[in-house]
Amino acid sequence: MDTLVDLLRDASARFGPSTALSIAQGVRQRRWTYSQLWESSGKVSALLAQHGLVKGDRAIIWAHNCPEWVTAFFGCLRAGVVLVPLDVRSAPDFVSRVVEQTGPKFAFLSRQTSQVLDSSGLPTLPIEDLEDTLEGMATPEGEPSIEAGDIAELMYTSGTTGEPKGVVLTHRNLVSNVIATSAMVPGRPSYRLLSLLPLSHMLEQMAGLLIPLHHGASVVYAVSRQPNIIFKTMRVNRVTNIALVPQALLLFMNAIEREVRAQGKEGRWRSLLHVASALPNWARRLLFRTVHRRLGGGLAFMISGGAYLDPELSRKWALLGIPVLQGYGTTETSPVITTDTFRHQRPGSVGRVPPGQEVRIAADGEILTRGPNVTQGYWQDPEATTAAFEDGWYKTGDLG
Repeated sequence: MDTLVDLLRDASARFGPSTALSIAQGVRQRRWTYSQLWESSGKVSALLAQHGLVKGDRAIIWAHNCPEWVTAFFGCLRAGVVLVPLDVRSAPDFVSRVVEQTGPKFAFLSRQTSQVLDSSGLPTLPIEDLEDTLEGMATPEGEPSIEAGDIAELMYTSGTTGEPKGVVLTHRNLVSNVIATSAMVPGRPSYRLLSLLPLSHMLEQMAGLLIPLHHGASVVYAVSRQPNIIFKTMRVNRVTNIALVPQALLLFMNAIEREVRAQGKEGRWRSLLHVASALPNWARRLLFRTVHRRLGGGLAFMISGGAYLDPELSRKWALLGIPVLQGYGTTETSPVITTDTFRHQRPGSVGRVPPGQEVRIAADGEILTRGPNVTQGYWQDPEATTAAFEDGWYKTGDLG
C-alpha cells in the first residue's frame, strides 16, 4: 500500500459488502458499503475530469462531516487532484486567502458556505447534492497514475501570524502514518467510530477516517452536534470509539457528573469510583453500566489529541471502564508523533513513538522529529519551510 487510493481499493476488495460509512437522517439510516464508496469516489473522479481538472489541480472541500465528504475526498485523490479541506467554521476572509494562495478549480461546499464563494466564478457543488449529481454517471475507464510522492492534500493552519499556511502532505506521508499508528493501536472490522471532530483537521482525518477504513471498520456520522442527537446516534449504532480533543472529553464527563448531582447520588458516585480503582476493566464497565447505557452501550475506548489532557480526567474515564488513548502530533507530521497503546498507557504521558519515526529533544528542550510522515514543507512558502527544519529534523515548536 503506497497511496490513499491503494488504501481504499484494498479495503473495497477485502471488505466490499461491509458498511464503511453511515448516517441517520430522520428515521432512515443511510449506509455506504466499501464497494459503494469505491464506486462513488470513481464517479467523483470522472466528474472532476468533466470539469476540466487534471492531476495536480486543486479542489476545496468546505463542508461538514458526512459520507459525501468522504466520497468527494477519495474522488479527488483518485483524480490526482490536490485536496484543500477547510473547517466549516472558517471565517470567509480566511477562506478567501486560501483560495487566492491555492488557485482551486473546483469546490465542494455545504449550503451554509456556498454563498461565500458565489462571486469567485469557481465551479461549486453543494455536498448535499453530490449523490444526486452522481446518479446515472458511469465510472471512469481510466484514471491518472497516483504515486506515493504525489501531493494528496494541503492542510491549512492559521500559523502564529494569522496568515494561512498550507501544509503539504503527500500520499507517502499519510500512508506511512496509517501503517505506523496501526502497529501501535490495531484496528478491527468490528469497530464503529463516531466522527465528531472536523475532517479538515488531521487528528480526525487520521484517527476517525483513514485508520478505521484501513481496518474495515464503520465510520458513523451524526446529523447534528446537539447532545441528544449524539447520544441517540451512539445508542443506535452501538459506537465503540471516538476521537476527541480534551475539552470535549471534559464536557462529556461534566454532563455525566451533572446528571449524578441532579439525582442526588454524589456520595454513591465517589464510593463507586473508589471501588473501581481496585477492579479490572470489565468489572468497572459492569459497575458503571448505567453510564455505559447512556453512552450507547458499546463504547470501548476513546482517543484524545490536539491539546494537553489532564491526567485526572484521563483517570476518571479509565475508572468508568473507558480508557483514553492519548497521542501527540502536529499537522506537519500527518499527524501522529507519539501515541499510547492498550498495553502501555500512563496518565500524563503521550505514549511512544511509532515504528519508522524518530524523536529527539534539542538542547533548548524543543521536540524534533523526522520520518516518512513529516511534511516536505509549506505551499509556496520557502521561507517558512526553511525555518521549520534543522538538519533534516522538523521543529515542532513544543517543549518535551
